[in-house]
Amino acid sequence: MVSVALVFGTQAELTKTIGLVASVPADIDLGVCWTGQHPDLVPDAATDLGQPVMIKDSLVELSDSQLRAWLDRAAPNLVVVQGDTRSALLGARAASSLGIRVLHLEAGLRLSAVLEPEEAHRREITALADFHVSSDDRSTSNLRREGVPLAKIRTGVPLASIYLGYLSTVARSRLAEGSSGAIVVTIHRASAIDRQPILSSVLKELGGRLEGEKIVLIRRPDARWRPLYDELAEVPNIDLVDELLPSAFNDLIRRAKAVLTDSAGVHQECEILGIPHVVLRPESELPGRARHVPILDAGFIYEMIVLAMKEGRCAQSSAPSQWRSDADRFWEWVAEWAA
Repeated sequence: MVSVALVFGTQAELTKTIGLVASVPADIDLGVCWTGQHPDLVPDAATDLGQPVMIKDSLVELSDSQLRAWLDRAAPNLVVVQGDTRSALLGARAASSLGIRVLHLEAGLRLSAVLEPEEAHRREITALADFHVSSDDRSTSNLRREGVPLAKIRTGVPLASIYLGYLSTVARSRLAEGSSGAIVVTIHRASAIDRQPILSSVLKELGGRLEGEKIVLIRRPDARWRPLYDELAEVPNIDLVDELLPSAFNDLIRRAKAVLTDSAGVHQECEILGIPHVVLRPESELPGRARHVPILDAGFIYEMIVLAMKEGRCAQSSAPSQWRSDADRFWEWVAEWAA
């Protein structure tokens, strides 16, 4: 039996990896270390998704020393990290410093330049990782251009699709179909916090231009966003909704008329589910058909939302029903690399 450790921190990492945790084979001893990020979200999300085991072992604080101590005690053959968060980066650093092999999930995603902290994290994790699992051919090509040997790369584990497939098995009765008529807005990136005055102005103008539409803005449990929420509280057709549990949020976007988001994860889910959406970023590391917003201009964003709604829903771009076979393929690669 091989020993494998998964290090994760945020709710996004939880949802991306929960289908894998739920399908770990009996011949792999999986330990999960939650670094304690998003303490106001992760415990309830893990319970909502039926995997409270993912928060059983948590750190007192997110730090290199704490992670090294945990990994030293666990002594896994392989450490798995996902994405581009601080937890993923520190997990890769700690494992590498201890001589433990590192596997990076969703490897090879790239922006054209280091425009955000997450991009720098991704590139450093690539340099630290021994093995790389990408979601698509474009990510694999990025890794190859950066000199990663093909033998160290596997392609074709779409984590967002695995998550949606897994979610359908644990929350089937809660997932509704059909449109709610709402335009759902999610804004969460730390890089946007300093732009709250312009975001407030843009969203107020959007509320006016979309006067006949209901707009639902998901409110983050982060006091730094309070000025934006206070400014928007009086806009008649903007409803501020506290952060939802994953199953409830998925239900909301499934029924949405359109989605406006700066989240790569929400972008992926909308692509898979065929939901009209506009990405509040100049570019994305993800392939797909979504429109992107190069500038925070209300008129431009309004036109993009209207166009997306006119085009309507698309056929699903991947098959969440295949999530179990995708997860099994991942664990076969892990068994090979951890041996």
